[in-house]
Amino acid sequence: VHRLDADGTPVWPQPLVVGSSLVDEATRIIRTADGNFIVSGYIETSSQNVDLLLVKIDGEGNILWEKTFGDEGKIEQGFGVVEQADGSLTLAGAVIDVPSFESDLYLVRTNADGSFLSNWVTGQIRRDANLDCIVDADEEGFRDWIITATNLSTNRVFIGDTDSEGNYQIRIDTGDYEIRVTPSDAIWQACIPALNISQSEFFDTTTVDFAIQSVTDCPVMQVDVSTPFLRRCVENRYTVRYCNIGSAPAEDARLEVVLDPHLQLLQVLDGPAYTGTDTLVFDLGSVAAQECGRFEILVQHDCSETLEGQAHCVAAKIFPDTFCIAPNPDWDGSSLAVSARCENGQLRFLLENRGQEIFEQPLDKLVQYIVIEDDIMLRAEPVPPLAPGEIDTIDIANNQISTYRILVDQTPGHPGKSNPTVAVEGCVGTPSDPFSVGFLTMFGEDDGNTFVSVSCEEAVSSLVSNVKRGYPKGFGAGNYIERQTDLKYTVVFHNVGTDTAFYVAIRDTLPAELQPSSLRFLNSSPAEPTSVSWISDGILKVTFEDIDLVPDTSLVEFGHITFEVSQNPTNASGDEIRNWAEIYFDFNMPVLTEKTLHTVVDSLQEVIIVSIDRAPNSEKDQPFNLTVYPNPFSQTAKFEIQTAHTLPNSVDLSQNRFYLFDATGRLVRQQNFGGYSFEFRRNGLLPGLYFFEIQSRGQKVASGTIVAK
Repeated sequence: VHRLDADGTPVWPQPLVVGSSLVDEATRIIRTADGNFIVSGYIETSSQNVDLLLVKIDGEGNILWEKTFGDEGKIEQGFGVVEQADGSLTLAGAVIDVPSFESDLYLVRTNADGSFLSNWVTGQIRRDANLDCIVDADEEGFRDWIITATNLSTNRVFIGDTDSEGNYQIRIDTGDYEIRVTPSDAIWQACIPALNISQSEFFDTTTVDFAIQSVTDCPVMQVDVSTPFLRRCVENRYTVRYCNIGSAPAEDARLEVVLDPHLQLLQVLDGPAYTGTDTLVFDLGSVAAQECGRFEILVQHDCSETLEGQAHCVAAKIFPDTFCIAPNPDWDGSSLAVSARCENGQLRFLLENRGQEIFEQPLDKLVQYIVIEDDIMLRAEPVPPLAPGEIDTIDIANNQISTYRILVDQTPGHPGKSNPTVAVEGCVGTPSDPFSVGFLTMFGEDDGNTFVSVSCEEAVSSLVSNVKRGYPKGFGAGNYIERQTDLKYTVVFHNVGTDTAFYVAIRDTLPAELQPSSLRFLNSSPAEPTSVSWISDGILKVTFEDIDLVPDTSLVEFGHITFEVSQNPTNASGDEIRNWAEIYFDFNMPVLTEKTLHTVVDSLQEVIIVSIDRAPNSEKDQPFNLTVYPNPFSQTAKFEIQTAHTLPNSVDLSQNRFYLFDATGRLVRQQNFGGYSFEFRRNGLLPGLYFFEIQSRGQKVASGTIVAK
């Protein structure tokens, strides 16, 4: 390879020689988007073997990497290479068999560094009915189970999942691997949960089967309710999908769907028999182990007494809702729950112990409740002792604007993944009164257990095609979420072309901050996908074949997928989770969604706004918001005054003063600053709770509490 300038003068001192001492040939060279070059061709490694050659070089003629592809005893030749939009490479050539010299087309696609995955791990995951720890062909297969192949040298993890028959296949590189199965629930265990394999040659396949036994015979119910969008004033479609992922049939199963008061039932499509109009009770009868079902609910959005951006929630719960595994012995037997009442603009939260034992504060953890007004922490207090069935009432001052939410901890060892919370948006005196919107979906709902699903969507008038949403939305401008928060993603697809789309595929490359092995596919529309599979490491692919998605300019015919995934346990405070999807319609170039963003924090109390006071001479809808983070803090804390609206002319933040008081009211620190933010340094301040006040030209503009660790 040699590089010449426009006049034919060599740029490099001497040509670059790549290959062996035998017959090698370069057939194609291209320039890549990063300014380097890719050379394709072939290299003769012996008189009986020729392999395809791929080399990347920089502008100075230095080799960045070199790759060969092919089987021993065959001739593989590369004649052309192109770079794809994502940086991957596609090579075209021929493969010739020796000694017959019959040839076939040879097509290879690599990632941006030339890596090519030619090997496979395949197998079955079946229920070991006869308890002999051997996979038999007539035994029941498990669908949607995750299998990982971890390279023991590089720790690179490849992902696969099972189809409806329990079969899986994972494309991997050569090397030594641990193959591990992840049961869908704690009631299942593998006879051998992990096996090691070794693959040293290209185009090798290893079969690894897993026999699965049940810890106990018990139904485990799973439900999801979701919609692509919630559009104001028109008909909307919700999809309900349910499964029994347990080891025994669910007898007399039922499913309850509670509609938002502003969503009027129109029709249930392909669903079981039901009763009710606001709370729909569906009789499912007997649901066999590993059986799934789905149906749709059509509703009409009532826009006469609602606002643009107002959130509406639809909740689904499936029964039986019991836990199959014995509870943690450290659990005290209490179970906290919250509800809300809004009467004539007066809001009241009810905190109840629905467990069988008294709730008392544990010795090793403070169990508290937090009340949030819009994006402000109104109060954070310990939960008082509660006897079984006892209710503590938390009255909220009458407010004509705000959205209120209460969040409550459960005691250590509580079964399942319950996170009691409830939010109220628009608790106003009369329906025509204005109120704040956009805050309710910042936080998740109490649907961590598989038998509960809550879909809260903000109603909008105009829709955007082919988008991705992350839920919960996250708090504040950084979309902050806590490290233990699972994320639920919805990808919405819409045919904006001029002809019917018969095939739709969605590819979602999960970032390193998410844990692919925890992914749980939840729902889809307008039909069940043809396949849900993994490509390489961390690339989810969902396909719909024969979908017949007609071109639609009226923004009515949408489809969607919804899945849930946990964060990587190594995430640290400040990590950003950015994610997007590629949507393919037939064989057209993909449509890329916008990126979603979530920022990880150890606790939302580090970033949540802690107080609010109205700006001097401002209207009620022009407050100062104050964000303090982190809170609690170790050495420094940042105070930021935020204004969502234009400040009145009389407000001047050029001369501000910060006062800090200890718990007795004694002034311990004061500091001048100008503008909208400043950094407070601890400088020997003792640990404890402190009160602060910020004044601007002698008038108080904000106050609150801060904790020094």
